[in-house]
Amino acid sequence: MNIRSGWGLAGSLIIVGLLVAACGSTSNGTRTTAVSGGLVTSSRQRVESLYRGTYEPPAAAPHPQAGRKILLLSCGQSVSTCAVGVDGARRAAQAMGWQTTVFDTKSDPNQAAAGIRQAIVAHDDGVFMYALDCRIMKQALREAQQAKLPVVAAESLDCDYGSSGAKPLFAGAVTYVEGNYEKWIGEYGKAQAQYVIAKTDGKAKAIIFAEDDLLGPVIQQNAEYAEFKSCAGCTVYPVTFTLADFSNGGLQQKAQQALLKHPDADAVIVQYDAVLQSGVSAAVQSSGRRMLVIAAEGAPATMDLIRSGKVTAGLGIPIAGEGFAGIDILNRLFHGQKQTHSGIGLELYDKAHNTPASGGWQPPGSFEGEYLKAWGVGK
Repeated sequence: MNIRSGWGLAGSLIIVGLLVAACGSTSNGTRTTAVSGGLVTSSRQRVESLYRGTYEPPAAAPHPQAGRKILLLSCGQSVSTCAVGVDGARRAAQAMGWQTTVFDTKSDPNQAAAGIRQAIVAHDDGVFMYALDCRIMKQALREAQQAKLPVVAAESLDCDYGSSGAKPLFAGAVTYVEGNYEKWIGEYGKAQAQYVIAKTDGKAKAIIFAEDDLLGPVIQQNAEYAEFKSCAGCTVYPVTFTLADFSNGGLQQKAQQALLKHPDADAVIVQYDAVLQSGVSAAVQSSGRRMLVIAAEGAPATMDLIRSGKVTAGLGIPIAGEGFAGIDILNRLFHGQKQTHSGIGLELYDKAHNTPASGGWQPPGSFEGEYLKAWGVGK
């Protein structure tokens, strides 16, 4: 998607507030929805189409130039999603014969600028970063441009998002079959809501865990809210959190409180699997309640929960593949070429569909293998 950000956290919260307010509210803080005919039928049709997926293999690519030095900027190595994305980039760079250094923000986005400046001082050839928006490091990115240091991002929003006068500061960003990051993540959130609407016959009472310190998750949750707004019999209970909740144990506590506060809730939606693994799944299981639990990318631990029936469904994302795609963009930039889209799309999984017998969810075909083949490296 192409959501670019000149907005700060306050702006993100305003968007969320407006969309949630548009859904209406009851005296106990729940979000209610408006009427729309045929929504359950259309949601069921979308679910069936998403079982087939929208993936496309990556295109041909130039052979890499060996000896490059790359800094990998992580949104937090203790957060599984961040760590997997960075590790994918590390493995891709290693296959190309590049050196890598990981800079861990430790779930503090304010540390991202220090990582960019470290790469400038070290005379690195490029930076790949995962799930860190431009707005939190504008000046450092300007310094990177002056130093001719290309910064490529995945699941991150550039500085021209939401601001007509702002200029983009990323040298490149991972794009998808559905479009740029903001379009893809919006479709992702919409699909999560459609699954719940379809499986509850339009009578969902859904707890949505909504991160509000990164703009991508804000777009995702807004798409969920908008879809539920069209569902006459649905109710939404938002539970907000930030990256800091991963390090302070806040997610499990928030999940437990939400389950106690909303005894009628029959569904839980998380925006990425690290949320599930950091206390939300444990809270649902300890409650003893039978609920639809909608996960995300399909990490191995999540797929174990799918196979055991403790999680209901999710939409697969090859997080490591996003790292491969980011390194592919840097490689093309070093050759003076334009980037191409990653080939990543959307594919729904549940116990009966697209769930392997063991391990994590896998995209159609050998996604990483296609990149290695296109680069002419590896096996």
